[in-house]
Amino acid sequence: MNSPPQVLDGSCLKIQRADQHIENLNRLVNSFCEANHNAFTIKDLETGEKGYAVAFRQTISPEIPLLIGDAVHNLRSALDHLAWQLVIRNGKVPDRTQFPLYSDRKKFNGRPKSVTEGMSTTDIQQIESMQPYQAGYEALGILSELNNFDKHRLLVGAASHVGNAFFGIQDVQKLLASKEMLASKGPIAFNFSVMLKQTVPLKDGDVLCKISPEQFSSPFNIFEFKPKVTIFDPPVSGQDQIAVVTLLTILSTAVKCVIKDFAQIW
Repeated sequence: MNSPPQVLDGSCLKIQRADQHIENLNRLVNSFCEANHNAFTIKDLETGEKGYAVAFRQTISPEIPLLIGDAVHNLRSALDHLAWQLVIRNGKVPDRTQFPLYSDRKKFNGRPKSVTEGMSTTDIQQIESMQPYQAGYEALGILSELNNFDKHRLLVGAASHVGNAFFGIQDVQKLLASKEMLASKGPIAFNFSVMLKQTVPLKDGDVLCKISPEQFSSPFNIFEFKPKVTIFDPPVSGQDQIAVVTLLTILSTAVKCVIKDFAQIW
């Protein structure tokens, strides 16, 4: 593909800045997740079972919500810069121009006239084909939702959730070698009960899983836990458990596709 025309430099620079924020966010998220790898403690439960409970060593950096907001704003702004240039290309003077993003066709058709005033009919049709209610463009709806939330209400809330949690056998060969000894004590089932719903942000003391005293006393047990960072406020439709860096990368890709499609027909 040829490079986007120079008039779209503003959009491209906005996307580049968003990607820089996403890279910085990724470093902070990785630092948090690595610091809290296996950040748990053992506690006695009222049921007589043993519980593996969260014991964070590091909290989520306050920079994370700010970086999320900055990345989202730049991506949304890239689309508005595109819309501005579409009006100029059509020989008109932009005023309250925006790149409209609506959740359904009825709202798109009822948009304020000023939003796309001065654009060509062809460009408006192209924009309509890229609305969040169109298959393949759902990510733009998430972008609009996050941008409006962060810009007008509160900082986007980031929280830790269960990324990976595994309880099992540490050394199968040793376990088999001691089969007769274990059999004399009765069979041990290497199962565990997950206590947390995946949609609940983690906090210190939350029990990740519980096991029986027999399981806990086995020298062959291993428990692994690593958190992940997601967006929990506002709730992201259908994406409530996707890691925040992955989600923002998807949003960036969606905006790049819009710019690319317009650049090809400029």
